Amino acid sequence: MLGGAAIGLVLAGVLAMLNTPATAIAAVLLFGLAAAPIYPLLTLTTAERTSAAIVDTVVGLRAGASSLGPAILPLVVGLAMNQSISAVAPVLLVACLIAAALHAVLQLRRAVGRGPQIG
Repeated sequence: MLGGAAIGLVLAGVLAMLNTPATAIAAVLLFGLAAAPIYPLLTLTTAERTSAAIVDTVVGLRAGASSLGPAILPLVVGLAMNQSISAVAPVLLVACLIAAALHAVLQLRRAVGRGPQIG
């Protein structure tokens, strides 16, 4: 499910780059649908990826860290919009690609047996 969400984010970023009203609406809808399950799924499956003794701590740290994205991304998008309104789509595409790349790296580490177990 997380893999599908990562793919959805990248597709939303690509749709945003097409620069038409219809694709912009589709991008916003797809972005919302793809991003919605990520945090709950990661929180729900924390016990599968960590020791039972530290699950509460990990969930707490994740909750605290989850406030960084909403604080930083609007700043970055706003700075991009200062340069040009057309810079918003590339910034969002890069953010979506980073999220998908992080998921891919964690999946690779899981496959090799060296990293957290991400579903």
